[in-house]
Amino acid sequence: MKVQLSLHATHLKKRFGSRRLDPYAIITSDTDGDTEIGRTKIITNATDPNWTEVFDHELQEGLPSPITVKVLDEYHNDHEMGVVTFDLWEVYNSDLKTKGEDLNRGKGAVYLRVDDPQKGNDKGTFLLQLRALDLKNNEPGLFGIGVSDPFYEISRKYFNPSKGFVYWQRIYRSEYKKNLINPLWEEIMTLPLTTVCYGDLDNELRIAIYDYNTKHKHTPIGYCFTTARSLMKNVAVRGNADREVALEIVADEGNAPNAPKTGLLVVLQAEILEEDESSLSES
Repeated sequence: MKVQLSLHATHLKKRFGSRRLDPYAIITSDTDGDTEIGRTKIITNATDPNWTEVFDHELQEGLPSPITVKVLDEYHNDHEMGVVTFDLWEVYNSDLKTKGEDLNRGKGAVYLRVDDPQKGNDKGTFLLQLRALDLKNNEPGLFGIGVSDPFYEISRKYFNPSKGFVYWQRIYRSEYKKNLINPLWEEIMTLPLTTVCYGDLDNELRIAIYDYNTKHKHTPIGYCFTTARSLMKNVAVRGNADREVALEIVADEGNAPNAPKTGLLVVLQAEILEEDESSLSES
């Protein structure tokens, strides 16, 4: 049985006297001789890291499936912050498919999510490139000359109707662009549809734009609520500043009606590579 594993942590403690913490995590399988399942990227200066990596894993029916998650601090020479263990079946069978465990000596908590990868029938690899226009400037500064450093995060929506539970799981984080209110991200997100939208082109996505900060939490600029299908329908046709088909970015995280507009999102590329095409592109 295939599942997807993802991680986030809260209230991680910086080393005594340190102003910085750059955490990452490593997942290993305790049933396969400490085989590494995956490791997250490093998130700079984060005490509440929400790692975007989604790891595919095979669960064996009727067998215990213990794993270990180790959290390390890259800034302090990969200092080990703590280790926690989970049983994947226990997490998967829980109401919210998520469980948290405290790191040793009160250094924070780690949360594991174990989810089904496929809820729809759409298959392939999703390619996406974005830019933004007319972003609200969050840091004009005292003399009005400062400019935001925007980046974006994409989250997929998980909804459990029987529990009334909604969870936005981050699946991608872009690089930040320094001092730009009309940023163009050259990178092209390339992820399986099972990671992007559970294989359902109509599963809701949230694209959040933030102003990158080095010393404190990133400041939200706005949010765009869409789907993979809508992104493909709204690809720019009049160049990279095509406002006619651009999607609105709004200030409200909950997508409230009449929320103030804080910019436009231009879709430069949004397409699906079929499974045989994606195999060729990787070879």
